[in-house]
Amino acid sequence: MAAAEGTDVVIIGGGISGLVTALELVRAGRRVTVLEGDGRDRFGGQARDAFGGWFFVDSPEQRRARVKDSPEMAWEDWRSYAEYGPGSETQQHWGKKYVERCVPDVREFLENLGLSFFPTANWAERAHAGKGNRVPRFHIMWGCGPAVVSGVRQAIEPFEGGRLDLRFEHRVEEILSEGGRVVGVRGTDDTGNDFEVRADATVIASGGFTGNIDKIREHWPTDVWHQVPEDLLIGVWETSDGAMHDRAVELGAASVDHCTYLSSADVDALVDAATTTTATLLPGVEFSTRSPYPDARALVDAGVSVALATDCNPGTCYSTSMPFVIALAVREMGLTPSEAVVAATAGG
Repeated sequence: MAAAEGTDVVIIGGGISGLVTALELVRAGRRVTVLEGDGRDRFGGQARDAFGGWFFVDSPEQRRARVKDSPEMAWEDWRSYAEYGPGSETQQHWGKKYVERCVPDVREFLENLGLSFFPTANWAERAHAGKGNRVPRFHIMWGCGPAVVSGVRQAIEPFEGGRLDLRFEHRVEEILSEGGRVVGVRGTDDTGNDFEVRADATVIASGGFTGNIDKIREHWPTDVWHQVPEDLLIGVWETSDGAMHDRAVELGAASVDHCTYLSSADVDALVDAATTTTATLLPGVEFSTRSPYPDARALVDAGVSVALATDCNPGTCYSTSMPFVIALAVREMGLTPSEAVVAATAGG
């Protein structure tokens, strides 16, 4: 095997998620290595095949057509169509944040890449029987999915050979862990030679598992869609095999942070991993962002290992005070004073 190489961040996957992540990082001055299992001709992943429609709320196209829309109305429509069930708190948090921030965080990012949209909003998932979009929100990009890939590629490729190292036909097979911390990856290139890349941070952007028929059958929601059909049509690339999902699970984790939104399945997983994994709660974040506090009392009673921290940062927590965090844990999260002090010091 060749000698291990080092970088700031290694990204597994050269699809659109991996490329956007790499672009943000190199613009911030980080050294980035992207490892893509396919060749350069598939650079950009399945977005190359996508139609390229975007869900936007209160967009210029809507306003031009005098369509009245708002995040509040869009969230009502989103929930009516999603049919969220028990344990979907994380999905709901993501959906609500998207309808609130899709124009400044998504549309403006795309426009800054020189991309633009058809001058009208279209009506996908139109409301029927109280479910769906009551106004048109589907925006089609000029050039569709290939234009998105092209725009991101044009923005990122000038960094190649400098802060950015793009490697194709490099399939990652192992995520390296030392002392309970991920330190890089190992795999095989197109010549059959092994490679190893060490990094301060590792990002998994390798897609889902819907190209793996066995995993589809394993995760089929029989309670909703009943028995798995004998014949299934796969509409994604075969490289979406879920292999990196498996590697990440095998590693375990020293801590799971925030834990503001936990499903019952998440709690069960934390209970099972209580001897190795700590749920790190950050009540200063909930205080600063006015988010709901996690139920620390229920976690402790269930057998979860719990720690407390500040997560002081200019965006979501404005305090470095651990006494304040302890007070919040007692007052808002149900811990006893002694439990909160132990969680803030021994950390679980």
